[in-house]
Amino acid sequence: MTQKKLQIFIFINIFLLSIIVNSIPPLMTTLQESFNMSVGISSFIPFSRTVGNMIISFFGAFIIAILGLRSSLVIGVGFEVLGTALFIFSNNAYILILSMFFLGAAMGQSILALISMFDHLDEKYQKYGMFHAFFGFGGISGPLFISYVLKNNMNYKIPFIFYLLISILIEIFMLVKKVPENVKYKAFKLTEAIDILGRKFIIYMLLIFTLYSGTEIGVINWGANLFNDYFHFSKEQASIFISFFWITFTFGRLITDRLYKKLEMKITVLFVLFSIIDLILIFISGKYSPYFFSLLGFLLGPIFPATQKYLNANLSHREVGLISGMVSLSIGIGAAVIVPFMGFLGDYSIIYGYIVPIISMIFVLIISSGILKIKN
Repeated sequence: MTQKKLQIFIFINIFLLSIIVNSIPPLMTTLQESFNMSVGISSFIPFSRTVGNMIISFFGAFIIAILGLRSSLVIGVGFEVLGTALFIFSNNAYILILSMFFLGAAMGQSILALISMFDHLDEKYQKYGMFHAFFGFGGISGPLFISYVLKNNMNYKIPFIFYLLISILIEIFMLVKKVPENVKYKAFKLTEAIDILGRKFIIYMLLIFTLYSGTEIGVINWGANLFNDYFHFSKEQASIFISFFWITFTFGRLITDRLYKKLEMKITVLFVLFSIIDLILIFISGKYSPYFFSLLGFLLGPIFPATQKYLNANLSHREVGLISGMVSLSIGIGAAVIVPFMGFLGDYSIIYGYIVPIISMIFVLIISSGILKIKN
Protein backbone atom coordinates (compact mmCIF):
# COMPACT_ATOMS: atom_id res chain seq x y z
CA MET A 1 0.00 0.00 0.00
CA THR A 2 1.50 3.34 -1.10
CA GLN A 3 1.69 6.25 1.33
CA LYS A 4 -1.06 8.11 -0.55
CA LYS A 5 -3.35 5.06 -0.42
CA LEU A 6 -2.56 4.58 3.26
CA GLN A 7 -3.46 8.23 3.90
CA ILE A 8 -6.81 7.73 2.14
CA PHE A 9 -7.41 4.46 4.03
CA ILE A 10 -6.79 6.28 7.32
CA PHE A 11 -9.19 9.08 6.34
CA ILE A 12 -11.92 6.57 5.41
CA ASN A 13 -11.60 4.81 8.76
CA ILE A 14 -11.67 8.01 10.80
CA PHE A 15 -14.70 9.19 8.81
CA LEU A 16 -16.65 5.98 9.42
CA LEU A 17 -15.81 5.93 13.13
CA SER A 18 -16.88 9.56 13.41
CA ILE A 19 -20.16 9.12 11.57
CA ILE A 20 -21.10 6.26 13.91
CA VAL A 21 -20.34 7.99 17.21
CA ASN A 22 -21.73 11.35 16.03
CA SER A 23 -25.05 9.80 15.06
CA ILE A 24 -25.71 9.25 18.79
CA PRO A 25 -25.96 12.84 20.19
CA PRO A 26 -28.88 13.87 17.90
CA LEU A 27 -30.69 10.74 19.12
CA MET A 28 -30.32 11.52 22.84
CA THR A 29 -33.87 12.83 23.28
CA THR A 30 -35.22 9.94 21.17
CA LEU A 31 -33.30 7.40 23.24
CA GLN A 32 -34.48 9.07 26.45
CA GLU A 33 -38.08 8.62 25.31
CA SER A 34 -37.62 5.12 23.85
CA PHE A 35 -35.96 3.74 26.97
CA ASN A 36 -37.79 5.99 29.47
CA MET A 37 -34.64 7.68 30.80
CA SER A 38 -34.14 11.11 32.39
CA VAL A 39 -31.39 13.43 31.16
CA GLY A 40 -29.27 12.45 34.17
CA ILE A 41 -29.71 8.69 33.70
CA SER A 42 -29.03 8.99 29.97
CA SER A 43 -25.61 10.38 30.94
CA PHE A 44 -24.57 6.72 31.25
CA ILE A 45 -24.78 6.46 27.45
CA PRO A 46 -21.78 8.75 26.78
CA PHE A 47 -20.19 7.69 30.08
CA SER A 48 -20.14 4.03 29.03
CA ARG A 49 -18.55 4.97 25.73
CA THR A 50 -15.96 6.99 27.61
CA VAL A 51 -15.12 4.10 29.94
CA GLY A 52 -14.57 1.80 26.95
CA ASN A 53 -12.33 4.41 25.37
CA MET A 54 -10.32 4.92 28.57
CA ILE A 55 -9.70 1.23 29.25
CA ILE A 56 -8.47 0.51 25.74
CA SER A 57 -6.45 3.74 25.53
CA PHE A 58 -4.53 2.77 28.66
CA PHE A 59 -3.36 -0.51 27.12
CA GLY A 60 -3.34 0.61 23.48
CA ALA A 61 0.37 1.40 23.11
CA PHE A 62 1.30 -1.97 24.63
CA ILE A 63 -1.13 -3.77 22.29
CA ILE A 64 0.56 -2.11 19.30
CA ALA A 65 4.01 -3.10 20.59
CA ILE A 66 2.96 -6.74 20.99
CA LEU A 67 0.62 -7.24 18.01
CA GLY A 68 1.50 -4.45 15.55
CA LEU A 69 -0.39 -1.55 13.99
CA ARG A 70 -2.57 -3.51 11.56
CA SER A 71 -3.58 -6.06 14.16
CA SER A 72 -4.45 -3.22 16.54
CA LEU A 73 -6.69 -1.62 13.93
CA VAL A 74 -8.34 -4.98 13.20
CA ILE A 75 -9.20 -5.19 16.91
CA GLY A 76 -10.51 -1.61 16.87
CA VAL A 77 -12.76 -2.20 13.87
CA GLY A 78 -13.90 -5.44 15.50
CA PHE A 79 -15.09 -3.43 18.51
CA GLU A 80 -16.82 -1.09 16.05
CA VAL A 81 -18.70 -4.00 14.46
CA LEU A 82 -19.71 -5.42 17.85
CA GLY A 83 -20.82 -2.06 19.28
CA THR A 84 -22.87 -1.16 16.21
CA ALA A 85 -24.52 -4.59 16.11
CA LEU A 86 -25.48 -4.39 19.79
CA PHE A 87 -26.96 -0.91 19.23
CA ILE A 88 -29.09 -2.21 16.37
CA PHE A 89 -30.42 -5.13 18.40
CA SER A 90 -30.71 -3.30 21.74
CA ASN A 91 -34.17 -3.69 23.28
CA ASN A 92 -33.36 -2.30 26.73
CA ALA A 93 -31.14 0.36 28.27
CA TYR A 94 -28.56 -2.18 29.47
CA ILE A 95 -27.74 -3.47 26.00
CA LEU A 96 -27.77 0.11 24.69
CA ILE A 97 -25.21 1.17 27.30
CA LEU A 98 -23.11 -1.95 26.58
CA SER A 99 -23.09 -1.06 22.88
CA MET A 100 -21.72 2.36 23.78
CA PHE A 101 -18.92 0.71 25.78
CA PHE A 102 -17.73 -1.20 22.69
CA LEU A 103 -18.05 1.88 20.47
CA GLY A 104 -15.85 3.69 22.99
CA ALA A 105 -13.36 0.81 22.85
CA ALA A 106 -13.44 1.10 19.05
CA MET A 107 -12.59 4.79 19.28
CA GLY A 108 -9.73 4.18 21.70
CA GLN A 109 -8.06 1.36 19.77
CA SER A 110 -8.76 2.57 16.22
CA ILE A 111 -7.73 6.20 16.70
CA LEU A 112 -4.53 5.18 18.48
CA ALA A 113 -3.61 2.81 15.62
CA LEU A 114 -4.59 5.34 12.94
CA ILE A 115 -2.62 8.19 14.58
CA SER A 116 0.45 5.95 14.83
CA MET A 117 0.08 4.96 11.15
CA PHE A 118 -0.32 8.63 10.26
CA ASP A 119 2.89 9.54 12.06
CA HIS A 120 4.80 7.10 9.83
CA LEU A 121 3.77 8.93 6.65
CA ASP A 122 6.14 11.38 4.98
CA GLU A 123 5.80 14.96 6.19
CA LYS A 124 3.85 16.03 3.07
CA TYR A 125 1.14 13.47 3.88
CA GLN A 126 0.96 14.30 7.61
CA LYS A 127 -1.90 16.78 7.36
CA TYR A 128 -3.33 16.71 10.88
CA GLY A 129 -5.94 19.30 9.97
CA MET A 130 -7.26 16.98 7.24
CA PHE A 131 -7.07 13.98 9.57
CA HIS A 132 -9.32 15.71 12.08
CA ALA A 133 -11.41 17.27 9.29
CA PHE A 134 -12.51 13.79 8.22
CA PHE A 135 -13.71 13.26 11.76
CA GLY A 136 -15.63 16.49 11.23
CA PHE A 137 -17.09 15.22 7.94
CA GLY A 138 -18.51 12.30 9.90
CA GLY A 139 -19.85 14.76 12.45
CA ILE A 140 -21.68 16.61 9.66
CA SER A 141 -23.05 13.51 7.96
CA GLY A 142 -24.24 11.59 11.03
CA PRO A 143 -26.66 14.23 12.37
CA LEU A 144 -27.95 14.94 8.83
CA PHE A 145 -28.79 11.26 8.35
CA ILE A 146 -30.49 11.14 11.74
CA SER A 147 -32.41 14.34 11.00
CA TYR A 148 -33.69 12.83 7.74
CA VAL A 149 -34.67 9.59 9.46
CA LEU A 150 -36.54 11.37 12.28
CA LYS A 151 -38.25 13.82 9.92
CA ASN A 152 -39.61 10.94 7.85
CA ASN A 153 -40.65 8.87 10.90
CA MET A 154 -38.26 6.06 10.01
CA ASN A 155 -36.60 3.67 12.45
CA TYR A 156 -33.60 5.50 13.92
CA LYS A 157 -31.53 2.30 13.73
CA ILE A 158 -31.58 2.16 9.91
CA PRO A 159 -28.38 4.23 9.39
CA PHE A 160 -26.55 1.96 11.81
CA ILE A 161 -27.29 -1.07 9.62
CA PHE A 162 -25.34 0.60 6.80
CA TYR A 163 -22.55 1.57 9.21
CA LEU A 164 -22.32 -2.06 10.33
CA LEU A 165 -22.05 -3.40 6.77
CA ILE A 166 -19.26 -0.96 5.85
CA SER A 167 -17.34 -1.80 9.05
CA ILE A 168 -17.53 -5.49 8.24
CA LEU A 169 -16.22 -4.85 4.70
CA ILE A 170 -13.23 -2.90 6.06
CA GLU A 171 -12.48 -5.69 8.53
CA ILE A 172 -12.58 -8.32 5.78
CA PHE A 173 -10.38 -6.14 3.53
CA MET A 174 -7.65 -5.89 6.18
CA LEU A 175 -7.76 -9.59 7.02
CA VAL A 176 -7.72 -10.80 3.41
CA LYS A 177 -5.31 -8.26 1.87
CA LYS A 178 -3.13 -8.07 5.01
CA VAL A 179 -2.81 -4.29 4.77
CA PRO A 180 -1.62 -1.86 6.05
CA GLU A 181 1.86 -3.01 7.13
CA ASN A 182 1.85 -4.52 10.60
CA VAL A 183 4.52 -2.22 12.10
CA LYS A 184 5.68 -3.08 15.62
CA TYR A 185 7.64 -1.06 18.19
CA LYS A 186 10.04 -2.02 20.93
CA ALA A 187 7.94 -2.33 24.07
CA PHE A 188 8.40 0.36 26.73
CA LYS A 189 9.77 -0.55 30.11
CA LEU A 190 7.57 0.72 32.94
CA THR A 191 10.27 3.02 34.30
CA GLU A 192 10.90 4.44 30.82
CA ALA A 193 7.20 5.11 30.27
CA ILE A 194 6.89 6.80 33.67
CA ASP A 195 9.89 9.00 32.91
CA ILE A 196 8.36 10.16 29.61
CA LEU A 197 4.93 10.79 31.14
CA GLY A 198 6.53 12.71 34.01
CA ARG A 199 7.84 15.52 31.79
CA LYS A 200 6.23 18.84 32.65
CA PHE A 201 5.57 19.50 28.95
CA ILE A 202 3.70 16.18 28.58
CA ILE A 203 1.66 16.71 31.77
CA TYR A 204 0.52 20.17 30.67
CA MET A 205 -0.39 18.96 27.20
CA LEU A 206 -2.44 16.07 28.60
CA LEU A 207 -4.29 18.49 30.87
CA ILE A 208 -5.21 20.57 27.83
CA PHE A 209 -6.55 17.50 26.01
CA THR A 210 -8.50 16.41 29.10
CA LEU A 211 -10.29 19.72 29.60
CA TYR A 212 -10.74 20.60 25.93
CA SER A 213 -12.05 17.19 24.84
CA GLY A 214 -14.51 16.96 27.71
CA THR A 215 -15.79 20.39 26.68
CA GLU A 216 -16.08 19.55 22.99
CA ILE A 217 -17.84 16.23 23.61
CA GLY A 218 -20.12 17.73 26.26
CA VAL A 219 -21.17 20.68 24.10
CA ILE A 220 -22.13 18.36 21.24
CA ASN A 221 -23.63 15.58 23.35
CA TRP A 222 -26.14 17.85 25.10
CA GLY A 223 -26.73 20.10 22.09
CA ALA A 224 -30.08 18.48 21.29
CA ASN A 225 -31.27 19.04 24.88
CA LEU A 226 -30.04 22.64 24.83
CA PHE A 227 -32.06 23.54 21.73
CA ASN A 228 -35.04 21.32 22.50
CA ASP A 229 -35.48 21.94 26.24
CA TYR A 230 -34.10 25.44 26.74
CA PHE A 231 -34.59 27.24 23.42
CA HIS A 232 -37.68 25.15 22.48
CA PHE A 233 -36.65 24.16 18.97
CA SER A 234 -37.87 20.84 17.53
CA LYS A 235 -35.75 17.67 17.54
CA GLU A 236 -35.35 17.92 13.76
CA GLN A 237 -34.17 21.53 14.05
CA ALA A 238 -31.75 20.56 16.82
CA SER A 239 -30.22 17.90 14.55
CA ILE A 240 -29.77 20.50 11.81
CA PHE A 241 -28.09 22.91 14.23
CA ILE A 242 -25.69 20.16 15.32
CA SER A 243 -24.88 19.48 11.66
CA PHE A 244 -24.14 23.18 11.11
CA PHE A 245 -21.83 23.02 14.12
CA TRP A 246 -19.94 20.17 12.46
CA ILE A 247 -19.77 22.01 9.13
CA THR A 248 -18.07 25.02 10.69
CA PHE A 249 -16.04 22.72 12.98
CA THR A 250 -14.73 20.87 9.93
CA PHE A 251 -13.96 24.09 8.08
CA GLY A 252 -11.93 25.19 11.10
CA ARG A 253 -9.97 21.96 10.95
CA LEU A 254 -9.40 22.25 7.20
CA ILE A 255 -7.59 25.57 7.66
CA THR A 256 -5.60 24.34 10.68
CA ASP A 257 -2.52 23.20 8.71
CA ARG A 258 -2.23 26.59 7.01
CA LEU A 259 -2.66 28.47 10.30
CA TYR A 260 -0.20 26.19 12.09
CA LYS A 261 2.64 27.20 9.77
CA LYS A 262 2.33 30.77 11.07
CA LEU A 263 1.04 30.42 14.63
CA GLU A 264 1.86 26.90 15.92
CA MET A 265 0.73 26.59 19.57
CA LYS A 266 -0.61 30.17 19.57
CA ILE A 267 -3.60 28.80 17.64
CA THR A 268 -4.75 27.03 20.80
CA VAL A 269 -4.50 30.16 22.95
CA LEU A 270 -6.37 32.42 20.50
CA PHE A 271 -9.15 30.03 19.58
CA VAL A 272 -9.76 28.98 23.19
CA LEU A 273 -10.18 32.64 24.17
CA PHE A 274 -12.70 33.27 21.38
CA SER A 275 -14.54 30.04 22.26
CA ILE A 276 -15.11 31.22 25.83
CA ILE A 277 -16.61 34.47 24.56
CA ASP A 278 -18.81 32.60 22.09
CA LEU A 279 -20.12 30.15 24.75
CA ILE A 280 -21.31 33.12 26.78
CA LEU A 281 -22.96 34.68 23.71
CA ILE A 282 -24.94 31.47 23.05
CA PHE A 283 -26.83 31.93 26.33
CA ILE A 284 -27.63 35.61 25.93
CA SER A 285 -28.44 35.65 22.20
CA GLY A 286 -31.91 34.06 22.41
CA LYS A 287 -33.24 33.14 18.96
CA TYR A 288 -29.78 33.81 17.49
CA SER A 289 -28.20 31.08 19.62
CA PRO A 290 -27.95 28.59 16.68
CA TYR A 291 -25.68 31.05 14.86
CA PHE A 292 -23.30 31.35 17.79
CA PHE A 293 -23.46 27.57 18.27
CA SER A 294 -22.31 27.18 14.65
CA LEU A 295 -19.55 29.75 15.21
CA LEU A 296 -18.43 27.74 18.24
CA GLY A 297 -17.81 24.80 15.92
CA PHE A 298 -15.40 26.89 13.83
CA LEU A 299 -13.60 28.15 16.93
CA LEU A 300 -13.21 24.69 18.50
CA GLY A 301 -12.17 23.03 15.25
CA PRO A 302 -8.47 23.98 15.07
CA ILE A 303 -7.67 23.52 18.77
CA PHE A 304 -7.20 19.73 18.94
CA PRO A 305 -5.24 19.14 15.69
CA ALA A 306 -2.95 22.15 16.26
CA THR A 307 -2.22 21.05 19.83
CA GLN A 308 -1.66 17.44 18.77
CA LYS A 309 0.66 18.43 15.93
CA TYR A 310 2.68 20.60 18.32
CA LEU A 311 2.87 17.69 20.77
CA ASN A 312 3.89 15.06 18.19
CA ALA A 313 6.52 17.41 16.72
CA ASN A 314 8.27 17.17 20.10
CA LEU A 315 8.15 13.35 20.25
CA SER A 316 9.96 10.46 18.56
CA HIS A 317 7.99 8.00 16.37
CA ARG A 318 8.22 5.43 19.17
CA GLU A 319 6.95 7.89 21.78
CA VAL A 320 3.96 8.92 19.64
CA GLY A 321 2.24 5.56 20.22
CA LEU A 322 2.63 5.78 24.00
CA ILE A 323 1.62 9.43 24.26
CA SER A 324 -1.26 9.03 21.80
CA GLY A 325 -2.63 6.36 24.12
CA MET A 326 -2.35 8.79 27.02
CA VAL A 327 -4.02 11.49 24.92
CA SER A 328 -6.93 9.12 24.28
CA LEU A 329 -7.02 8.30 27.98
CA SER A 330 -7.07 12.03 28.77
CA ILE A 331 -9.95 12.49 26.35
CA GLY A 332 -11.77 9.69 28.13
CA ILE A 333 -11.16 11.19 31.57
CA GLY A 334 -12.37 14.60 30.40
CA ALA A 335 -15.48 13.10 28.86
CA ALA A 336 -16.10 10.84 31.88
CA VAL A 337 -16.09 13.83 34.22
CA ILE A 338 -17.44 16.75 32.18
CA VAL A 339 -20.15 15.08 30.04
CA PRO A 340 -22.03 13.30 32.88
CA PHE A 341 -21.60 16.34 35.15
CA MET A 342 -23.24 18.49 32.48
CA GLY A 343 -26.04 15.92 32.22
CA PHE A 344 -26.75 15.78 35.94
CA LEU A 345 -26.79 19.58 36.14
CA GLY A 346 -29.08 19.44 33.12
CA ASP A 347 -31.69 17.64 35.23
CA TYR A 348 -32.15 21.00 36.97
CA SER A 349 -31.60 23.17 33.91
CA ILE A 350 -29.53 22.44 30.82
CA ILE A 351 -28.23 26.00 31.04
CA TYR A 352 -26.47 25.07 34.29
CA GLY A 353 -24.76 22.23 32.47
CA TYR A 354 -23.32 24.60 29.88
CA ILE A 355 -21.56 26.67 32.53
CA VAL A 356 -19.14 23.75 32.94
CA PRO A 357 -17.53 24.11 29.47
CA ILE A 358 -16.91 27.80 30.09
CA ILE A 359 -15.02 27.02 33.28
CA SER A 360 -13.07 24.19 31.61
CA MET A 361 -12.01 26.39 28.71
CA ILE A 362 -10.81 29.12 31.06
CA PHE A 363 -8.40 26.55 32.56
CA VAL A 364 -7.33 25.49 29.04
CA LEU A 365 -6.57 29.14 28.27
CA ILE A 366 -4.40 29.47 31.37
CA ILE A 367 -2.48 26.21 30.73
CA SER A 368 -1.99 26.77 26.98
CA SER A 369 -0.72 30.30 27.61
CA GLY A 370 1.80 28.92 30.10
CA ILE A 371 2.93 26.04 27.89
CA LEU A 372 4.35 28.44 25.30
CA LYS A 373 7.17 29.06 27.79
CA ILE A 374 7.85 25.38 28.44
CA LYS A 375 10.46 23.44 26.45
CA ASN A 376 10.28 19.70 26.10
